[in-house]
Amino acid sequence: KSELYVKANEQIFQLKEALNQTLKYPGIVGKSPKMNEVFNTVEKVAYSKASIMILGENGTGKELIANLIHSKSPRKDGPFIKVNCAALVESLLESELFGIEEKTATGVGFRKGKFELADGGTIFLDEIGDMSLTVQAKVLRVMQEREFERVGGHKTISVDIRVISATNMDLEEKMEQRLFRKDLYFRLNPIVIEVPPLRERKEDIPLLIEYYMDKLSKEHKKPPIKISKRILDFLTDYNWPGNVRELQQKLESAILLSEDGSFPEKVFPKEAMKTKALVNLDKYGTLKDILAWVEKKKIHYTLEKCGWNQTKAAKELGITEPTLRRRMKGYKIKKKIKFSAS
Repeated sequence: KSELYVKANEQIFQLKEALNQTLKYPGIVGKSPKMNEVFNTVEKVAYSKASIMILGENGTGKELIANLIHSKSPRKDGPFIKVNCAALVESLLESELFGIEEKTATGVGFRKGKFELADGGTIFLDEIGDMSLTVQAKVLRVMQEREFERVGGHKTISVDIRVISATNMDLEEKMEQRLFRKDLYFRLNPIVIEVPPLRERKEDIPLLIEYYMDKLSKEHKKPPIKISKRILDFLTDYNWPGNVRELQQKLESAILLSEDGSFPEKVFPKEAMKTKALVNLDKYGTLKDILAWVEKKKIHYTLEKCGWNQTKAAKELGITEPTLRRRMKGYKIKKKIKFSAS
């Protein structure tokens, strides 16, 4: 009883800690060392005027970090304007950023650009690595001189902005390929914040699940679903290539598709099902059946890993080659031969 009491108190403490952090950093959940490093950097640089570059894979929450920096800066009462540089072709991105004068082209009306709209606040340039060299040159001018002209215009417009950029690309490699300007790169990144992928902060997954389950249940007006330890272990072990965004989407699907208040296993990522079996021990069969299933999977996995070299596989499995061959025959394990068209 005392152990259960201690564990329950520890869980309550962790949830309270996560709640307090969520209030401090809205929409961002994490207490892992890598996320604490991100939060500490944000606290140090938010009040400065320096440009910031946020690095990280898709789905890690780079925009949330940019918004957090803005909300903690002296510009928090000003606008926070975001632009996805990968979503528009060069000509459209140019007018989106700098605005356009009326009648510049047939049927085109006057429009202010994002830099102008961000005056007094922050502009967030997402996916900056997708920006063309032509647009890069114009963005560099804004960063150096804080002025620009609208497309089709001659009037110089001055702005007071802070630039936060983000990318999932290796910009140094792009510079070597002459696809990204070095002078712009150094203007953008006096301060760099790296947002870790979810697979590198797995201790945050239970907290993220708790947070999104509560949030999404309220949004969809559905009761929270139960997650067993078996399911939680599976969700925690999976590497989540789509990061927090993928986890959120799967939890949303689970809430909407659940029929009995439990986590529907059909929403699990297909890749996860290929790499790790989610076995329901209560339904699978006898102990003998389960052990045989595990042995078959382990032998097949090891053979594939060793390139179907039976000597290496037997050594790694800790059995003799004759024993391995008997197991392969008994489980009908054979290497699939791939035929290629000639």
